[in-house]
Order: sequence, then C-alpha cells, then structure tokens
Amino acid sequence: MIKNLSKTKSTSKTSSTTSVMLDQKLTPANYYENWTDRAYMSPTVFKRFLACEAEALAELQGKWEPCMNSTALVVGNWLHSYFESEKAHAKFVDEHPEAISSRGPSKGHLKKDFKIAESMIEALSDDHDFNLLYQGDKEVIVTGEIGGYPWK
Repeated sequence: MIKNLSKTKSTSKTSSTTSVMLDQKLTPANYYENWTDRAYMSPTVFKRFLACEAEALAELQGKWEPCMNSTALVVGNWLHSYFESEKAHAKFVDEHPEAISSRGPSKGHLKKDFKIAESMIEALSDDHDFNLLYQGDKEVIVTGEIGGYPWK
C-alpha cells in the first residue's frame, strides 16, 4: 500500500512534487515511466546513483538519456510474463513483434535472444525446486518506505 505523503508538511518543491506523484496509482502500465522513478526509489535507480550520481540525476530530470539496447529488458520480461500467466505472456508476445525475425532464412521465427529466453523457460519449467518455490501471485507491485523514502 502506498503511504500518502501529501498530508505531511512539504519543506521543499521536491517533496511537494513527490507527494503529488504518490497520489497517482502505481500500475503495471506506468511502472517504468520516468515519473515513477522520481517518486519512488528502486534497486535499479539506487544502483544508478551508486555508479554516477550526476548521470542518475540528469536521467531522472529528463536532461540525459542513456544509450542502451533494450533487448535484455524485453527478453527478461518475456521470461517473467511466461511465468506470470498464459494470458500475460500472450499479450506480451503480441506487444513485441521485434522478437520475431522479419527477413532472411529465419523469417517468422524467434530471434536468437528470444530462443535463449525460451530455453530458459523450458529449463525453469522442468526444474522441480523452482516450481516448488515460484508459487502464488506473480509480478506484484510492492511499495513501501525505507528510511522515510518511498520505494517500489
């Protein structure tokens, strides 16, 4: 549950802005939006600050965008969506046509990175211990507070 910080007295423009942002519900559709990284700390954002504070702050402020290949993120989410539910995975696959080769001899087949994801899915599906541990609600958004700061 998100603690509503808007009732606390704001001491700066930043805390006031954060309070307004926390009034918006965090959902799977907006989880990766920039405003959520400004409103909530996360392991990813924390690691960015550990690596380079100036770079992390510039990214949060929209002044800089990292050059990155998003394939690893999409491949990871491909795997996660599979174990979330059949419906979630079908939706994810439909939303990511870039996973399918569109030319050459591999046209119509999964690209290499997604074939690897499929082999990971197969390995995890066949792993008895994984199936014992990975039960219950999947991909649930969890928020809380650490040291007075909201985390997602």
